Amino acid sequence: MKEVEYLRSILKKLMLYLGLDEASSTIYSTLAVSEKPLTIKEIIDRTNYSIARIYASLGILIKEDLVEKLRKNGSVKFVANINFINVFENRRKEIMENFLKPLINFQYSEKTESIDEILQYAKKIYEYFQSVNEKSEELKKGR
Repeated sequence: MKEVEYLRSILKKLMLYLGLDEASSTIYSTLAVSEKPLTIKEIIDRTNYSIARIYASLGILIKEDLVEKLRKNGSVKFVANINFINVFENRRKEIMENFLKPLINFQYSEKTESIDEILQYAKKIYEYFQSVNEKSEELKKGR
């Protein structure tokens, strides 16, 4: 049982690091280490979050493709999607669009060495992320 709790804590820390909030990270890690899909009541029992907080977090997790909603015989359960590469891809794309692209398109009138250095470095990172995106797409097609 200690090993499961340790794994759960590592997964929670990873999800926090990737930008999920505390509740979403806790719920994801709980679902990920569960032996079976869980109902809302089971998630409440294991996390002590309110039903409103759980539904809000599940909405985030489903949108991030980290959790799937299963319907069977009138029952609704939730299961973690262990393939969380999409989260990495989404974060990489957000960094590219929201930070790197504006940096490499930055127009300035006063040319300084430090600004040039920042912009050149941002361009290199953007190009690196583009190549990672291409490799990722190749891997997806190969599956």
